[in-house]
Amino acid sequence: MALWYNVFKEGMKMTIKVWRALAAVMVILMLGASGCILNPEEDNEPPEPVEINWPDLTEKEDCIETILLLYNYYNRLDNVSKAIEDHYVPLLYDDPNNIKDYVWYMSIVDVTQGDDPIMTRDRDIAGTEGLLKNASLLEFKLEGAPVWNTVTDVCDNCWTTTRQYSFTCKITVDGELKSFTSELANVEFVVGPHHNDPNKWAIYQASDLKEQ
Repeated sequence: MALWYNVFKEGMKMTIKVWRALAAVMVILMLGASGCILNPEEDNEPPEPVEINWPDLTEKEDCIETILLLYNYYNRLDNVSKAIEDHYVPLLYDDPNNIKDYVWYMSIVDVTQGDDPIMTRDRDIAGTEGLLKNASLLEFKLEGAPVWNTVTDVCDNCWTTTRQYSFTCKITVDGELKSFTSELANVEFVVGPHHNDPNKWAIYQASDLKEQ
């Protein structure tokens, strides 16, 4: 999910100077810049890599679990780019007909005049990888009962669930360590049959339901 966009939009509510710095950081992250550019200098040794038992996406809830694993173990992944390629890229629906690829619908709170409220699959993947590589602290919570309801306007066998999320992120902006937080807000996921295997699931849409 496009949590990275929310991180930078939170920062854009600060001073104009910080807004410009965050905009520059976003560009760098979108281009997949090396983590050494943004990571703050810290005395602590990085945590040891962890062996993760990744969900196989045969259950709808596996989609949620994969997101949580990526964000919760962002700094313990042996290879962030490989984890994104192996587990996040397949998670987002890639329409074989190139008509209805995965999209992230931004909240009206995060959309300023002239912005496109729809985040494409490619932008989401690139931004998420940049955030996971460059954050010095990332605490992400996704809460709520695993309740799924059928929805027919996206695909014939699509299901939807609404959860609550919040996050805290620390990342270096213009040489200064900045902190960004989000209070509890709703996010809706729509999942359907996977593009490569009808017995697996992929996320077709995600919608940030943050209210003003």
